[in-house]
Amino acid sequence: MRLVCIHDRSLIRDLLETDPYLNIYGIGDVDDLFWPYTCWYGLEDEKELKSAVCVYMGSDISTVLALSENTAAMSTLLKAALCILPYRFYAHLSPGLDEVFKKDFCFESNHPHFKMALTDTRLLESEDISQTVELTVDDIPALLDLYNDSYPGNWFEPEMLTLNRYYGIKDGSRLLAAAGTHVYSPSASAAAVGNIATRIECRGKGYGAKVTAALSTRLIKEGIRVGLNVQEDNEAAVSCYRKIGFNIHAGFSECTLRRRSES
Repeated sequence: MRLVCIHDRSLIRDLLETDPYLNIYGIGDVDDLFWPYTCWYGLEDEKELKSAVCVYMGSDISTVLALSENTAAMSTLLKAALCILPYRFYAHLSPGLDEVFKKDFCFESNHPHFKMALTDTRLLESEDISQTVELTVDDIPALLDLYNDSYPGNWFEPEMLTLNRYYGIKDGSRLLAAAGTHVYSPSASAAAVGNIATRIECRGKGYGAKVTAALSTRLIKEGIRVGLNVQEDNEAAVSCYRKIGFNIHAGFSECTLRRRSES
């Protein structure tokens, strides 16, 4: 089997749509905004496309998406792609696929995560979201202050507020909590909720659930499927998301890998 670069977006989209909540980030990357920053790889002699690997190059460190229920096919594909992967990259890997990399790459980090899907939208109605407001570009300074204070190191760029949906709870001009989207693709009816943060002194008041519920309610009204990623050992966050209708869909790992030096 020969490794090939896939240029047919419809072929990729059809594969990802077989499990949209597992592939919600990949679905977003097929959108016009992110497509130019991606390379997609598959194996040429497959009668049908059983797996695809995405390399996203639109940030400081490339991201490799290798997620599939068919781990045998994905493992074969990754083995063929090892030689063309970046020297250092961030990755989302389905369980067991880390074994493919251990000979040629070092793991700088490796954290088990859950993919969660909003499947019980009725629970959103039980959450009081009257304190929440939709954020605009005028809120960028307040949002940056919130993240610097309560969520340092998270992935947020100011232009994300102009392209995505964000909701917050305010005390005057100060943001106490916020939730946004890492992926927002109306054309694909898909969104990945992220950048959820509450100020340390405000935790325990349910603000995280409220801003996430407000954002999710807006997305559902737009006819958009909603998913999110959460670290497996973050029991408080998992419980919060379950409370408003999210359920665990799949496990995976978020890793940072670096190619081993030749001896």
